[in-house]
Parts: sequence; structure tokens; C-alpha cells
Amino acid sequence: HIPSMTSLERKEGNIYGDQKEPQYAILTYTWGRWETKSGTAIEIKGTTWKIPAVKEEHFSVSNFRRVIYQMRQDVEYAWIDIACIDQENTAVKMEEIGRQVAIFNKAHRVYVWLNRMETQNLQSCLDDIFRAGPELRDKEGSSARSDIHKLLHLIAEALQKIFKDPWFSSLWSK
Repeated sequence: HIPSMTSLERKEGNIYGDQKEPQYAILTYTWGRWETKSGTAIEIKGTTWKIPAVKEEHFSVSNFRRVIYQMRQDVEYAWIDIACIDQENTAVKMEEIGRQVAIFNKAHRVYVWLNRMETQNLQSCLDDIFRAGPELRDKEGSSARSDIHKLLHLIAEALQKIFKDPWFSSLWSK
């Protein structure tokens, strides 16, 4: 529950707190490789497990919190692995990981946090892709191969920049 930053256990009938099957968003991000024993972890009420801390150079608790609060523009509930999956019980963790497809499929919205890419850089890459796409379509069947090559190169460069974010090197993105 985003407003209270509380992890609510799912009860029979998909009831969370006093809500039956509330709309929720998902946050997918990378953290496992940057987990640290010494550091500050985000506070999530209602968990029975220790929330893992992440090295600050990967992302800070305040950045993490800000991203979660941003999700509240759409919904009051979020599915975030560290707050929804017991991080200390391997059997429960594996069972919940097995449910990921259904969890993602039922989400109102999925947010991908590319936390190593500045917003303006991401926007610039997306602008290049969205601008080049229609131009490429307009040149279809054209003999101007150099124009087509330039547009394809522009798209490829933009995608390469985006794909450098660690999220794309995670197990789920292969």
C-alpha cells in the first residue's frame, strides 16, 4: 500500500487489507548484484523479513522511495519484490517467483526503472527512435539507401544507449 508504505499480506480471495483485488502497479528494477550488508534499506511496514539494503552508488533509499511514490499517480497499491516476497524464506521466495507471470499479467501498469540512465538521456533516445520510425516508413521503397541507413543507425545508437542500463543484463530480460 503506497500511501502507508505497508506490505499487506494476500488473504484468501485476493484480499489486501480491506480491498478485494485492488488495482496495482509493478516496479521492475535491478538490485540483487548491488545488495550490501551495511547500508540503509527502505522502510516498508508489515514485512516479517529484513528488507535488503542496496549500495548507494546503484540507487539511494530516497530515490527508491521517490519512484514508488511516483507510481501512486495511477494506483494506491504496488507490487515490489522486496516488499512482497519474503527475502529470507527461500521456499516462499521460489514459489512467488514462479507466480511472476500471473502477477505481471494482472498489473494495471508496469514500471521499469532504468536507474542508471538520466531522464533527459532516455528521453533523447526515445525522441530519436520515435522521430526516425515514421521517416523510415516514409522512405520505404525509396532508392535513397543512404537516408535509410542513417535512420537505422540513429535508431541502433539510441537502443544501444538504452540497453546499457543494468536492467537489461538481469535474468528476466535475457
